[in-house]
Amino acid sequence: YGREAETGELLASLNRVTDGSAELLLLVGGSGVGKSVLVQEIQGPTVQRHGHFIRGKFDQYSASAPYASLIDAVRELVHQLLGEPPERIATWRDAILAALAGNAAVVGDVIPDVTRIPGPLPPVAELGPTETQNRFNVVFRRFIRTFARPEHPLVVFLDDLHWADVASIRLLRTLVSDPDARHLLIIGAYRPEAVDPSGPLATAIADLDPSSVRHIELGPLDLETVTELVADTVRAARDEAAPLARLVHERTAGNPFFVNQFLRSLFEDGLLRFAADSGRWDWNLAGIRERDMTDNVVDLLAGRVGELAEATQEALRTAAVIGNTFDLATLAPALGLAPNMAVRVLADAIQAGFVLPLGDAHELMMEGFEGGDPSLITY
Repeated sequence: YGREAETGELLASLNRVTDGSAELLLLVGGSGVGKSVLVQEIQGPTVQRHGHFIRGKFDQYSASAPYASLIDAVRELVHQLLGEPPERIATWRDAILAALAGNAAVVGDVIPDVTRIPGPLPPVAELGPTETQNRFNVVFRRFIRTFARPEHPLVVFLDDLHWADVASIRLLRTLVSDPDARHLLIIGAYRPEAVDPSGPLATAIADLDPSSVRHIELGPLDLETVTELVADTVRAARDEAAPLARLVHERTAGNPFFVNQFLRSLFEDGLLRFAADSGRWDWNLAGIRERDMTDNVVDLLAGRVGELAEATQEALRTAAVIGNTFDLATLAPALGLAPNMAVRVLADAIQAGFVLPLGDAHELMMEGFEGGDPSLITY
């Protein structure tokens, strides 16, 4: 909602890299304005162009782990490639080995998943710290060029770029400034208030060729857009939904994430409900105005978490320590539970929208199919 122009800019960048350019596209906006959701708009068009769309997410508490987000993104790429027919995997193996010319282990040592395509790799000579990093940047640049080609452009989305480590920032600058880079779109999303104007990220961006860097700034939704969203949500005409929309916009300041969470909280509190007898949505404007509701999305979410069972809250705390993605094989032992019990403890968190299963394996275990590999049940 309200992002038509920004979506058009994303698609224009995708078209340019499909035709042969390399770009860095920066999505700038506060927390909850929909940066990650917007990027999803080009995932389908990328696949339609036979390209690869991969993503990574920097973590506030993993800044000391070099390349963490890029490792996640490349791991996703490897998994995509391993899902292709054997003859295609063989083609990728030959392309990787040819492009890296005996230095494939440089990437494989940092991102072990890469070795699942070419197999065991011969070791490379040991160098000093600076030379090792420089060699990795050069070899990784060649590695990425292997997958960014006219027949399959490569889109790399890196979320929470404001938490990127210095090594990753330098590597990104190397990728974007590579004169031989083609068919590559790197999208970085960050919160402007979290970036030091004199820090490594701002400096790296300023040093790049302005023609290869584009910015999209995302702000809150205006009242008209929130009215459209609310009207669609309650399946009512816009003039009928307008009073509710004004109140929602007032309480959320148009922050898209907060709008959705606020509407969910109204539903859970019975102030917004579906009347089965009339087949319509009803809402209690007076009750919403009088209700002591926070205007802070963090407090709102914390309150909703506090309503979950203690075992589910403990599962969320433990999962958060593991990271923004986790698998059942890691979570279950940390909770001291069997995998089938850990799945059930997570059920309420999934129902509340705090955890998203990646794939169908979670549902299969919930239904009693317990023979699956817990490491493949991911969230």
